[in-house]
Amino acid sequence: MESNRVLLVVDGVRMNNAIYRKGHLQSSITVTPNMLDKTEVVFGPSSVVYGSDALGGVIHYYTKTPKLSQENEVESQLFSSFSTVNQEVTTNVSAEIRKENWASLTSVSYSDFGDLKAGKKRSHGFKDWGRVFFFSENINGNYNENPTKNSNSNIQRNTGYKQTDVLQKFFIPLSKIQI
Repeated sequence: MESNRVLLVVDGVRMNNAIYRKGHLQSSITVTPNMLDKTEVVFGPSSVVYGSDALGGVIHYYTKTPKLSQENEVESQLFSSFSTVNQEVTTNVSAEIRKENWASLTSVSYSDFGDLKAGKKRSHGFKDWGRVFFFSENINGNYNENPTKNSNSNIQRNTGYKQTDVLQKFFIPLSKIQI
């Protein structure tokens, strides 16, 4: 199945419903991996539970949920990573406030991805595979029809991007269940 036939769900909310089925308007890149609690991948006959718009399967993301506490607590986390292949820098900051009657979780992630770079060693026998000799200089949505010579053919120009993800969750129980 084509990827637009795979249903993406975040905390029970369908991200790509039937309206968007013909195009790839929603993708898993819209969810920061730093805030995931777990991920379920459902394929085959099991995806029927999600309906007919999940013919290719389901990817269900569950984000972290704030927890209640008998004592007032504040927990914070900082995560940062760097990758040399595309000069990626990712930083995530999160804070969780836990109280007896309510809890809050706030997370902000920022990622800066540089242009993709192919390796120089091509052991499969195709010496030009993955090399980009020319690219289009598109600036602010303006398309340049004349190709520009790529100074380093191992770099795939214009593939870099920046992304900011914000997650805010509140947990307020409406009633307490006593057993």
